[in-house]
Amino acid sequence: MGHADHHAKAGQRAAKVEVVIVSTSRHAGTDRSGPALVDGLKGAGHQVGGPTIVPDDGAKIAALVKDHAAGGQAEVVILSGGTGLSRRDGTFEAVSALFTRTIPGFGELFRMLSFQEIGAAAMLSRATAGLIGELLVFVIPGSPAACELALKKLILPELSHLLWELGKEPAAGATSGEASTALQSAPVADPAAEPAAEAPEGRVSARQILAEKPEDDDTPPVGWVKTLLDWGVALRFDLREELPEGLARLAPALDVLQSAGEQASLELNGERYTAFGFPDLRRATSKVLLVGQGAPFGEIIALHRQPKPVGVHRDGGGKLVSTGRLSRTSIEVTGQDYPGDGRLFATDAETLYVREGDTVWAWDGRQRRREGSVGSALASLLLRWSQR
Repeated sequence: MGHADHHAKAGQRAAKVEVVIVSTSRHAGTDRSGPALVDGLKGAGHQVGGPTIVPDDGAKIAALVKDHAAGGQAEVVILSGGTGLSRRDGTFEAVSALFTRTIPGFGELFRMLSFQEIGAAAMLSRATAGLIGELLVFVIPGSPAACELALKKLILPELSHLLWELGKEPAAGATSGEASTALQSAPVADPAAEPAAEAPEGRVSARQILAEKPEDDDTPPVGWVKTLLDWGVALRFDLREELPEGLARLAPALDVLQSAGEQASLELNGERYTAFGFPDLRRATSKVLLVGQGAPFGEIIALHRQPKPVGVHRDGGGKLVSTGRLSRTSIEVTGQDYPGDGRLFATDAETLYVREGDTVWAWDGRQRRREGSVGSALASLLLRWSQR
């Protein structure tokens, strides 16, 4: 079925949309973007709430969006403002950390269209879109011109189609209106054995997940799925954890995490982590990264590489990848002492990564090579782990 057939099936229907303006300086009397969005949406036949004005505060932005996702009244939230690169622009970090699925094409197309109007300055825009459960969220710049561009060129032409795509079938293990599912550990049974007892309401057992894997996926329960079964932990698709503050400021690394097809949270050893699945969290062959709290960039574990301690270390030691002080860890990983001073940054198979100031160095026991800045080194590692 082509895109024209999809549009024909989707038709046009009124969506329930909430408009949110992110600004500390504007108020109802000075804001022009909010009324423009509301008028444009109403003119297209949609039901609109707002505009609500929220200050440039990541915690308040995230709380408002979470309320809409949990409330179930709105189908769509459009946030305008806070997408630039200044220190006060935190909408992108606050919202993208909540996404369960991203829509990369929205930001790509917005910047392309914006480039045609304002030139190279379009690269500074961090417009984005994605899903938080079943809530469709758009994040766009705050200027009236940018709002008009996003609304007329991208949002309105595809809104009914997007909602139709989301409503075609419920999420695995969920009934209509349920946004939460979970992966609960359970013994993996022989396919010919007696069916498992029904999992608790709102949860999907590991056995059910494996039984519903794609027909072309005949992989046995190994990799990250087996690790979860061994640990006896569950994935929660209805909860999201905030990213560590240091990690959220590193745009290259954040871009890698945002390319994940699915996110969920889990609790391990008394701490909460976010699981990022590449391409998803539904098959044993997926590559899965766990991100936990901690300074400076959190603890990041390549779950599919367990039991090897592959991942990013956090200061003071983590639960899964920290094996001790630099000298001892270097000997354990590479067989040789590290020829210098610094802080543990990451381990990957037989290579140690050490942070010396703002530079990361790789050490394999024979050669010490410069990996570049912290941001580029971290993004490179995450990209590698998400692919193999």
